[in-house]
Amino acid sequence: MSKFLPGFEITSWGGICGPAGLPPAMVEKCAALTRKALESEKVKATFLAQGGTPLWLRPADAAKFRADNEARLAPIIKASGARVE
Repeated sequence: MSKFLPGFEITSWGGICGPAGLPPAMVEKCAALTRKALESEKVKATFLAQGGTPLWLRPADAAKFRADNEARLAPIIKASGARVE
């Protein structure tokens, strides 16, 4: 990809999401449990064995990361003509 778009970088990532309007206390509880899981040696080892990197972000930081990625990739997706069906 960098051959066509110098400086282009993309990574695969995943997260845990809930429905819109989830109570803030529930968001914080899920975030705390996720952080605890990602800090466990077993989960870290599983990620690393599969070539992944466990990374925990605060809910607001995760939302910003997603929004930034969507904004950065939107012009590329539009230019490609890709459509969701």
